[in-house]
Amino acid sequence: MPPLVSICVPAYNAAPYLRQCLDSALAQTFRNFELVLVDNASTDDTFAIAAEYARRDSRFRLYRNGGNLGPKANFNRCIDLAQGEWVKFLCADDWLEPICLAQMLAARRPEVLLVVCSERLVFCEKMPETERQKHLEYWADHTLLSRRFPGQSFIPAADFASLVAEDPTFNCIGTPNAVLMHRDAFTRFGRMNPNLVHHDDWELYARVAVHTGLCYVAEPLANYRQHYDSLGTYLVHEHRFAIEVISALIIRYEVAYASVYEPVRNAAIAHNPPINLRHQLVDFVRQAGLQAHEFAFDSSRPDSCALADWQKVIELYPGLLATPAGYYLEKSWSRVKNGLRRLTTAARSRFKNIPIVAR
Repeated sequence: MPPLVSICVPAYNAAPYLRQCLDSALAQTFRNFELVLVDNASTDDTFAIAAEYARRDSRFRLYRNGGNLGPKANFNRCIDLAQGEWVKFLCADDWLEPICLAQMLAARRPEVLLVVCSERLVFCEKMPETERQKHLEYWADHTLLSRRFPGQSFIPAADFASLVAEDPTFNCIGTPNAVLMHRDAFTRFGRMNPNLVHHDDWELYARVAVHTGLCYVAEPLANYRQHYDSLGTYLVHEHRFAIEVISALIIRYEVAYASVYEPVRNAAIAHNPPINLRHQLVDFVRQAGLQAHEFAFDSSRPDSCALADWQKVIELYPGLLATPAGYYLEKSWSRVKNGLRRLTTAARSRFKNIPIVAR
């Protein structure tokens, strides 16, 4: 009989942190799981360490890619190899609390394909205080679920779709460590978008949750390690434009046009005031075209890939250059309304300062 849960660990050059990661997985109080680790052609001791654990525990299933597939493809390979009804992601440099699986499984509801827990941010010792504060501020800003839905252990699909409509690029769920996903989610909604350099995990979770909602455990059951050797740190330094601009643009395009995001577009129409996601997209595309040159020729931190990345995304998504019907009319009317609002405000201010003369 297959296990109820597959803990999936995609790994690449994770030797310094892997033992803590695997120890935390094998120490789970819930025992009916398998651990699937796929080594993405590491050049350090990652595979040797994993093999040591596999020899000690029969629940451990170890694989090694013949060549490096890239992070997203390796995540997807873990999913393909998983046999459990539920898939629990665990990054190889992070770790889980012992009660993580038990608590997340206890939070399940019928027909809900996604369970999310809170996470704890942990820093490497060498990280300066200024950088720590920057990460902490970002982390605090993005822990939106507990603030938007205080005390709720279930967030309905319609409510989550409304949240996504307000900003489709705002990751309010967290890292892969925070997620337990039913395997039916991958059958119905697919895998991570291979065109996304950043927020590929968030986009997948959002794609699922706008249809089924999600169960939420506010207790921090996973630990996310912020350090200089992480994939995210590398991408920030080497592909700034792709991370800061292009990934968000692709997500906005998918939300505006892909059939799977129809619940978000319906929520946007019902929003007060209504949100026109396709018109918003036009504005972001125009801004991105200018930013491509700014990133490429930034005197302090030039991104040598910016212009090529911009050309690539236009080729992948030619619809980005389309202007939907009514866009210019809406813009003109918006300018008229803003002009009238400024005139009204100025008039009120002027009449307010006119002294009243008694007769």
